[in-house]
Amino acid sequence: LWNHLAFMIFNHVAIFPREHWPKQIVVNGSVLMEGKKMSKSLGNVVPLREAIRSYGADPLRLALLISAEPSADADFSPALAKSMRGRLERLYLFTQRVAQLKPGEGELKLVDRWLLSRLQRRVKAVTEALEEMRVREACHTALIEVEEDLQWYLRRRRLSLESLEGDGVAVRVLREALSAQVRLLAPMAPHVCEELWELLGGEGFVSKAAWPEPDESKVDLEAELAEELVASTLEDVRSILSVLKSKPTAAYLYVASSWKWEAYRRLAELVSKGASLSSALRELMSSGELRSRGREASSFLEAELGLKVAVFREDDPSRYDPRGRARDSIPLRPAIYLE
Repeated sequence: LWNHLAFMIFNHVAIFPREHWPKQIVVNGSVLMEGKKMSKSLGNVVPLREAIRSYGADPLRLALLISAEPSADADFSPALAKSMRGRLERLYLFTQRVAQLKPGEGELKLVDRWLLSRLQRRVKAVTEALEEMRVREACHTALIEVEEDLQWYLRRRRLSLESLEGDGVAVRVLREALSAQVRLLAPMAPHVCEELWELLGGEGFVSKAAWPEPDESKVDLEAELAEELVASTLEDVRSILSVLKSKPTAAYLYVASSWKWEAYRRLAELVSKGASLSSALRELMSSGELRSRGREASSFLEAELGLKVAVFREDDPSRYDPRGRARDSIPLRPAIYLE
């Protein structure tokens, strides 16, 4: 510390004008290797050149950045470095394929709006994390969470790398998402991001490109809630299937009746305005039957679960409900009956 830190300060003072002197100096403790101190005596030191040859510069950078915060020691893991390399390779192949396809015009579907809405939240989260030096959080959001969003989008759109061609709207949405993701990742994985930026037709260097900014006009709460409903329902059905001894052939889902949805909406509105839960409930109980909107994704659920899926409103007189499960439905949590 008294050697390297002192010379670092001396060099900056000697070379740079005062306005470029360090404003803050962060000193990490030991560099760990899978939780143990990295030292020559333990024989677990990995020379930098060897690590770059084994994993690549960008995967190595990500493995170190995603394993530590300023207040915590860096903990290097070969398995994590390999994982980061795999994620970057998948991102490269995916971006390469999308960049080859022509975007098209057309009306956005609900899941298109969902992805663009989630993207605005990811951009905001990464920006705030970097501004506050929460680099691990920024890496995780920009690389892992955005990848998870893209994978869910492809599943909901029933698309693959091979079937993307011909769906111009999906290509347009994916190019927008990838353009933002590449710029978010550029500070952490600059080498591969420069290549990806060129593939996407970006002008100049990505390191000099404008940082993405969240577009509030693309935040779509309706789309996000609808997708949350689909994802949670899928998870619920799979949880039930995991404990059944025999596999059913059909799943019957019952969504809440209109008055429950409107009560849910008004309750959230009243509480957000500062009303207590008890007073909000009293006001709700005084209102009559109200309207709501239903959301269905039966074809997607059928493909994911391998079951016939039927969706009914709780108050649908023609519903199939031999066990009386419909009355248990609540907003954003359908009741489920497997047969």
